[in-house]
Amino acid sequence: MIQKISFRDQIRDLLILDIISGNLRTGQKLSLADLSKKLNVSATPIREALTQLEQSGIISYRLNQGFYIKKIDLAEAKDIYEVIGFMEGLAVKQSAFSKQDIKHLKVLQKELQDEKEPLERLKKDYKFHQALIESYSNESVKNVLENLKATVYINELEYMKSDFINKSNITHLDIIEQIESKKLNKACKTLKEHWFLSYDFLKKCDA
Repeated sequence: MIQKISFRDQIRDLLILDIISGNLRTGQKLSLADLSKKLNVSATPIREALTQLEQSGIISYRLNQGFYIKKIDLAEAKDIYEVIGFMEGLAVKQSAFSKQDIKHLKVLQKELQDEKEPLERLKKDYKFHQALIESYSNESVKNVLENLKATVYINELEYMKSDFINKSNITHLDIIEQIESKKLNKACKTLKEHWFLSYDFLKKCDA
């Protein structure tokens, strides 16, 4: 439910959540009228939120057509995955993990491995990575990561249907083991390599 404060920012965050959860797909048009009706707010804050998302590179605007969920090209994806891997690795390296945190990561990873439906895999993968940086204190960096992940997650549903998910599961388990062993520098390095699996998959699909 939209609260009567910061309409633009709330709408932006809801749209990012819809993208990450798979409710909005690559190439899909975003209708101001439909969003206004669904959220029960005027078109002005919705347009402002869409403009913010366009500036962040998450959606695109086509003249005389409107806003669409953006599909990133291979070169752009490479840069984005590299930045995500670096920032998430930094967040993990500077975080403190309790026994309960590690147990939670193991539970989330087990749920991801057992999941067969690609969209649900995507949602569970997102939860796992959110849990990795839960205790990281720099909210500005976490917000940047959220936007970047929204940009690439719309391209990841096909990844979740592929054999690459097996490689992803292995690196998740490695990261948990490294965190549990307090080898956070190694976990940081593994995270960078992990995010490049997605780029390798996109590159394979583009070949």
